[in-house]
Amino acid sequence: MTLLEDADESIATLAATQLKHTLLVFDAFYDVVELHNKGIPAATSVVTAWADAEWYLRKPEVPDKITVTVYKVTGETNTDDLSPAQDAWSRPDVPLHALAMLKNAREGHFRAAGKLLQQVKEPVPTRLWVAPPTKMDEAQLSDEGYYSIFGSAGARTEMPGCSLCMGNQARVAAKSTVVSTSTRNFPNRLGQGAFVYLASAELAAICAIEGNIPTVETYLKYMATIDSTAADTYRYLNFDELPDFVKSAAAVEISAEMKEAAQKMSLGNK
Repeated sequence: MTLLEDADESIATLAATQLKHTLLVFDAFYDVVELHNKGIPAATSVVTAWADAEWYLRKPEVPDKITVTVYKVTGETNTDDLSPAQDAWSRPDVPLHALAMLKNAREGHFRAAGKLLQQVKEPVPTRLWVAPPTKMDEAQLSDEGYYSIFGSAGARTEMPGCSLCMGNQARVAAKSTVVSTSTRNFPNRLGQGAFVYLASAELAAICAIEGNIPTVETYLKYMATIDSTAADTYRYLNFDELPDFVKSAAAVEISAEMKEAAQKMSLGNK
């Protein structure tokens, strides 16, 4: 945004061109409007482009007919299952996303957070939001009693999804400081003037308890309990072994063509 008022006109123009084609600016929109109100030409050109819907109008016309192929799977899927983790360098890097599929035990981090919250035995002094990735995670954590722990800690539990996309379906108070486990968050997205620190679920839980980012010593003190029960805490939930999942999967008919395609993909990833 600051490049819009760069002394080098060519740089300001280039920044404006890029912003004209960007829609997910969230609260940074107000920064551009402020520059426009200050009479910055590049900012004015961006605001005008947004108002005139240039991004949409520059797109090719939608064809009268679109042919698509739909792959339907049994059970529940989630985009976080294909998280690039440490393997992929970009979201479109599908092959590397596939390598990272189901790499981490997701509900294990929720168990760890629950065990940390259980240590204090009272509501935390901060606002805590919890959103599991899938309904199956939610059901498992509920069966194990962790939702009761979250409730006792004063946490607000949200419906399962690909992380709580704060800034869209929910927002924090203006100028809040937030510790988030979602990599899609950045300053201003969660709320106007909000600042965000990226952290693990364990560190986020400790921050919720302490009301601040802990020292290394404090962090290790809390984590000592988690480390001692790591084998149980971080055990993976094998969805393919859940009775309801297995029952539904048994009734799915897969064509020979689909089986052949899946086999080719499996061989290609080795």
